[in-house]
Order: sequence, then structure tokens, then C-alpha cells
Amino acid sequence: MAAIKETFTKGDYAAVLAQAPAVNTAVSNLRSDAGAKQSAADAEAAESEAAVAYADLRDSEAGRRAAHAGDTLSSGHGLPKGVTKASFATAKDGVASLDAMWTDANNAVSTGDYAGAVTKGQAVKDKATELMHTLE
Repeated sequence: MAAIKETFTKGDYAAVLAQAPAVNTAVSNLRSDAGAKQSAADAEAAESEAAVAYADLRDSEAGRRAAHAGDTLSSGHGLPKGVTKASFATAKDGVASLDAMWTDANNAVSTGDYAGAVTKGQAVKDKATELMHTLE
């Protein structure tokens, strides 16, 4: 660019016109490269945000409560106070489906699909919360 400006200042307009297409090509390539880099940076940032969101879901209170409920239900001890046989059966089925859902979310993480893992993890959290309400 500086060389073209200098040529222009010297009044060699034919040389400036001859060099202009190369500048246009360089600008076009730069624009394309910058767009690709920005897209990659945006995707990386979104993946990072999704990874954090997944970790939050993984460590959520509902997830821990659901795991505890699963331990309690599978221990074989008597029903907790206030829990009916019907709600126990529903909860027991729910715990089995939570395990499968959580495995599916973890599989999404292992393939790098953090957005999918967040969606699946949120479904686990929602189901765990619903399950806890059946035991109250």
C-alpha cells in the first residue's frame, strides 16, 4: 500500500492502476481470512461457554440429590417416611432413566458436543427435580 501511495504521489498513475488489482486481491483475501478466524474464535468461545454450563449442570444440587435418591432407592431399605409405594415405583423408574440420560450427556461431552451435552444435562436436571418432587 505504501509503495502504491508513493507511486501515486510521483504521478505514475499507470503503475498505480497496474498494481491496484493485486491490492484488491490482498484485501479480499485478508477479509476472508479474518472472517474465518472470527468464526473459529466465536465457535471456540461458544464451546467454552457450553463446557462451563455443562460443568454447572453436572455439579448442580439437583444432580447430587438425584444421585442420592438413586442410592437411597437402590439400597433396599424400607420406604422413607411419607413415600408411597406408587411414588417409590415412579421414582425408581425415574432413577434408571436418569442414569441413561446422564450417560447420553457424558457421551456428548466425550465427542466435544458441549451444546448437546448442556441440553441433555438440563433435561437430566429437570427430570431429577421432577423425581425429587415425587418423593416429597
